[in-house]
Amino acid sequence: MTLSIFDIPEVADLIASCLSPQDLANCIRVNKTWNTIFVRYLWRTVPPLAVLKTTCEDRYGHEFFRLAIRDDYLSTQEQQQRDTIQGISSGNSNKSSESLSFLSRYGPWIRHLTLGQHHLKGRPKPQPPRIFQPTSAPFNNGEQASASLTTSATAAISFLSIFETDVNPVGLVAEPIEQDLLLHILNQCPNLTFLRLESWEGGDEQLEFWKKIAREVLPRLVEFSVKFSFSNLASSRTGEGDGLERNRPITKSSAPRVLATGCSGKLERLQIPCIVQCEGSVSSTTISGQVQSAEDAKKDVEKEEELLIGLKFLGSSALNDNGSWSGWKRFLKRCVNLETLQINTLDSGWSQVLEECTFLKRLRISLADVSVICLLTDILRAGGLPNLDDIDIYCLFHRESSNHPVTDDHIASLLAAGNRKGWRNVQVPTLKTRSAEALIQHCTTLESVHVKNTPGLTSAIMRQILTSSPRLHTFVVLDYGEYEPSIASHFMAEDFIDLNPDTGVLRPWACESTLTVFSAKILGIPRPDVTLTHYGLPRADVRGVQVLQETHPGQSHDLQVRIYERLARFAHLSTLGLGHDDRDTTGEEVENANGDCVLCDYDFQYECLSFSMDSGLRILERLKELKRLVVFRMATRIGLEEVKWMSSVWPNMDRLEGLDADTKGGEEAVAHTWLTEACSRIKSLPWSP
Repeated sequence: MTLSIFDIPEVADLIASCLSPQDLANCIRVNKTWNTIFVRYLWRTVPPLAVLKTTCEDRYGHEFFRLAIRDDYLSTQEQQQRDTIQGISSGNSNKSSESLSFLSRYGPWIRHLTLGQHHLKGRPKPQPPRIFQPTSAPFNNGEQASASLTTSATAAISFLSIFETDVNPVGLVAEPIEQDLLLHILNQCPNLTFLRLESWEGGDEQLEFWKKIAREVLPRLVEFSVKFSFSNLASSRTGEGDGLERNRPITKSSAPRVLATGCSGKLERLQIPCIVQCEGSVSSTTISGQVQSAEDAKKDVEKEEELLIGLKFLGSSALNDNGSWSGWKRFLKRCVNLETLQINTLDSGWSQVLEECTFLKRLRISLADVSVICLLTDILRAGGLPNLDDIDIYCLFHRESSNHPVTDDHIASLLAAGNRKGWRNVQVPTLKTRSAEALIQHCTTLESVHVKNTPGLTSAIMRQILTSSPRLHTFVVLDYGEYEPSIASHFMAEDFIDLNPDTGVLRPWACESTLTVFSAKILGIPRPDVTLTHYGLPRADVRGVQVLQETHPGQSHDLQVRIYERLARFAHLSTLGLGHDDRDTTGEEVENANGDCVLCDYDFQYECLSFSMDSGLRILERLKELKRLVVFRMATRIGLEEVKWMSSVWPNMDRLEGLDADTKGGEEAVAHTWLTEACSRIKSLPWSP
């Protein structure tokens, strides 16, 4: 007996995991066996609605999805009503797979789901095309004109028939709203583990809906994320004359608290708006004249005391709020194994809330001013957050009401006040002299360094970090991919090579066997082959720029070979970024070779690696795990020969970023064309000046 590969579930699962949705769609059409095997993988994740292709106008793209869900909802409700009338229990009725709705058939295979309220919201019906009868038709051709008119009307009716199905033909079931459709989808997906809800109404008028989500859906999820709509962030309007406060902030809504109550020990990741103490408690809230039963209130109290042993990540859009923080404190007491907390910013209330985060290892703050930095420093100095070894501050800002901006001393004090065991991961917007020196004290524990602006990171300090950090796997001091002008430090070629003068070999670095991501400029290489700027001007004529000359013939080649040797020692390198898009779009303008006004490109890299075969590129053949190479705004010599070599010796490479594809006939343009047409495995993301 011969076994098929599909007889081994593990092999089938491995094959399906490597196929795209389009490949899976083709596989299910081969035969019945293939259909049975692959259809469940095709429906594991619902495709993003934003990319739905329709023959109608774009604004009706989501309408087809909504109508399909609506029809499924109505048919299910009508069937339940018929079963009730006939005295047949839905649990005992025998239905063939052909009679089941598409959600009933495929819902159990869906694991991930992302939906916004606008995806299920009805669109206004389009106006029918205006049909005009010809004013000057031949008298004896009336039959032809009538046929033409009939055809036009039929086409218009066919076009509108899709939207006219919005009318409930049976009349037995109430027209569903977005919340009804979402609950219907979730009920048909019993094996759902990941749910992201985007831009949903979060006011107390929808509290019963959120209670159903908390009780029926949240207990079976591993990851849950919710964002309330922008209008509701500003206010949550209530009805006229109901005695409740109007324009009540969404942070005072009971919905976040209800959702937090529904979390179970199975949940691992949670992103939710601010959890604050509302007026009264959730168990005593009266909505639309309905008071919660004593049994439901008891269940809510029990849920509020359940430990969330699985929760490792908590993200909140909490903003400064003068309300009570007791809701946060009670919730965090349940998160006994919480490792990552992601928030917008801090205020004085957090000094009490963070007392419950004894297991916290990583803290991510989106916005921080001087008060936030000082508050966090005080918490660390007082012995708070004893296990925190990962800090991520995305952006610094300066309040107009404060006269004290964030300084180098503030960042240095924060780094110095860290865990006694040392920082493991550090991601801050800027490092200057004192803060860079404070970072060096943690080299023995550092695993990741990610900094955007690095005016204080000298070439010698960066070398010291790499030579003294045996656990370092990520070193990023480039703000690549963004157009914000930034100050990026760079390695000098001699410092990066780090040659032992006595033996003539490279000194060993502590991170050679651990580094996987390296992004930094390496300059100081004479390039006699580069005589013109990127815009065709002689380099010697650029004001304020001195062209580096070779001290002896062949120095450029010797330095590049040594740098390749140093890079080749990072055996597990997966990302190599030596350039980034750091254009100053507000800088000085000059004339290019054609007389056109262009930006004076001071930060374009000319004294860099050429990445040509003649310069010693073959030395990097040892980087078998390399996936991504970034050469934005660098004077490279990457041509057809080089990209063919890369595709053959780097089997895992899938991205090459920064080639100049706009210079017609240029080496990099030819290389980009070849990658696009002949090597689909490697995606080329060119740089356009």
